[in-house]
Amino acid sequence: MDGYLVPELAKKNMQYDMIEQHTDLPKFPYSRSKLLYIFLNKYSPLEGISELFSLVTSLVQMGLDTHDLVDVGTEHAEMKKMRTRQLRVLAGDYFSSRFYHLLSQAGQVEAVHSLSQAIAEVNRLKINLYMKMKKFKLTADEYFQQRIDIKSQLFLVFSKYMDGKSQKQWSELLLSITKCELITEELDRMTQNKNLKDSWGYWYLINHVTHEEQEVLKTESSNESLIQSFLLKYNIKLKLHQMLEKQWQEISDSFHSINNKSLQHELEKLGQPFRNYITASKV
Repeated sequence: MDGYLVPELAKKNMQYDMIEQHTDLPKFPYSRSKLLYIFLNKYSPLEGISELFSLVTSLVQMGLDTHDLVDVGTEHAEMKKMRTRQLRVLAGDYFSSRFYHLLSQAGQVEAVHSLSQAIAEVNRLKINLYMKMKKFKLTADEYFQQRIDIKSQLFLVFSKYMDGKSQKQWSELLLSITKCELITEELDRMTQNKNLKDSWGYWYLINHVTHEEQEVLKTESSNESLIQSFLLKYNIKLKLHQMLEKQWQEISDSFHSINNKSLQHELEKLGQPFRNYITASKV
């Protein structure tokens, strides 16, 4: 037990019978949240409230991610799907509202303001990304970089509370860890065959397949089975595993520049889920 209780605390703040019964939720941002907790504890004057700040940031992220699951494409959906859609909207709003409540109770007005600004920036970045996707003006690398910017924005708010060297270390590690999270998310999408148009693999295909195949992909962009067949043909899963291994190796190498053995150990533990994905690809 390492004293990191944020996932359990977040679960208590997100528990709601109707939500649990009628909809699924996005994955908890464990790695980003734990990394924030570690750095606030070691390199900022916020040690006493590092748990609170990690918790509220995770709840806001869960709220935003839950809203991203809302299917706005079907106007006349069956009752069950309609209920799921409505509950995802309400759940996202509910999770986000918890951060206002918890921070105001703790008298952390500045943090409310900072996170509110970050939420606005996240929404601006999302709109820019969706517009580029709609016009097919996007490369796979641009897609990934914009997704990293979106996923890291809330957590970067706390950079200002850290000292010089650790601030740079924190932001670099956060972006690298976020990329690892996104790669594993992409691998999960392929396994589940869901939301493939909103994936790195899809945008890789758009930029690398033949012209005829590209037109088919653009025309049939909602056909998950068709996209999956192209992903298999072009070995996208293998490419993602190679990206993850390379990215994690770079992060591991960067640990050697950290003069704190305790921090090194905690960061190595943080990477275990990514190492599990890497190991699984070699079995």
